[in-house]
Amino acid sequence: MDCKVIQDLLPLYVDGCCSEESGKLVEAHAKTCSVCAATMGNAKKTLTQVAVVKAPKLRRVGEWKASMLQSLLFLLYFGAITAGVTLEAATPRGATNGLWAFNMIIPATGALLALMNWYFLRLYGSRRAFVIGSVVGTAVLSGVCFLWGIVHYEVAMSDMVNLLFTRCWIGTAFATANLALSLLLSHAYAKLVGKE
Repeated sequence: MDCKVIQDLLPLYVDGCCSEESGKLVEAHAKTCSVCAATMGNAKKTLTQVAVVKAPKLRRVGEWKASMLQSLLFLLYFGAITAGVTLEAATPRGATNGLWAFNMIIPATGALLALMNWYFLRLYGSRRAFVIGSVVGTAVLSGVCFLWGIVHYEVAMSDMVNLLFTRCWIGTAFATANLALSLLLSHAYAKLVGKE
């Protein structure tokens, strides 16, 4: 048989994709032709040396889910801020002024600002560092927002404990829940994006 035909069949033979009859022809020819036998030997050797490449992770799907999670959180916190501003605007004066700010607007704003950290996930060395950074960022930004509220509404130092734990206990609980959400969701977000 012609060597050119055998050379064309060799890749199929080495991969085990040719018919049984074609395989027998290649083997019979290789016994009589040293050039084709050497080519077949090199092809088999090359095949065994090829490294097994792992299939790439489905990163696109994970990144899409992470993006949807982040977008959903942005919408929820922005919705809470909008609802709080609407309710706060309905009480411009009196004892309830600032109540909605401390219960909804301020904790939601702190959490919303902390979500900006998620855009910088790639700067973190590990998933754990990112989660810690997210929780600390949420705590610091929420604290800054509460301090801004205390200054803005001119809350006396003696009234702060009363304000945060009696009148605005919902806002304090909301801010605490945001810390727990930051811990859980930043971990899930980093895992979806593929951060180890």
